[in-house]
Amino acid sequence: MSNPFAPEEPEPEALAPKDGVLKYTLRPGTGRLHPIRGDQVDLIYTIKIPRGQPNAGKELEHKSLNRYAIGSGQVCPGLDVLLGSMIEGERSSARLKKAYAAADASRELLVELLLVHKDQVIVPGEVVRKRVYRAAPSFAADSPPYVADWAQVRADVGLAECKDAPTTSVDFMVGDGSVPEGIEKGLVDLTAGEVVELQMSPEYCEAGVDNNPLADLITLDSTESHAVLRVTI
Repeated sequence: MSNPFAPEEPEPEALAPKDGVLKYTLRPGTGRLHPIRGDQVDLIYTIKIPRGQPNAGKELEHKSLNRYAIGSGQVCPGLDVLLGSMIEGERSSARLKKAYAAADASRELLVELLLVHKDQVIVPGEVVRKRVYRAAPSFAADSPPYVADWAQVRADVGLAECKDAPTTSVDFMVGDGSVPEGIEKGLVDLTAGEVVELQMSPEYCEAGVDNNPLADLITLDSTESHAVLRVTI
């Protein structure tokens, strides 16, 4: 069966029983994040009428979605199945049988997965949560994570909820107490190039030294129950 979006592509990958979802990878992903059920993703998708049906090739739907929840079935079951097989930056198409197309006939689906948002609880009680906005570039995949004390780190920190707010560049040693404990805990498993959002309760926002370089930044958000910072390593 040829791929209507890219006929020169190799045979498709079956993602569902009885060829309910046949996937064709058009462009490999560039990131490292692989979404699972419950994750939120940013994507662009197009639904078309497939070959062999009246009005073949007609575009039925074309949308960009931000923070689409995998497994929600908001668009159609086939979209969730396809997204679960993709990684960030990937562009793929799929032929969906009607049960997966949520329609009265089969459909063609084209998806570009732009970004995967992952939430991780770093400290029990959810006093520190980490959400990955951008994975490290592929060249950094083998870089050692910042998990050891006394690793030298440079980070740009800004308020996540204020897009125009300035960022503060900080050089510090992990474990020296010069930045809030919540930031140090959020660095676990990060590599150079990653961008994460950290949501911290007040007790994790304070540094153990008087000259906390982020004191003014965190004070800006002190009226909230948590400080929400975006950190670029």
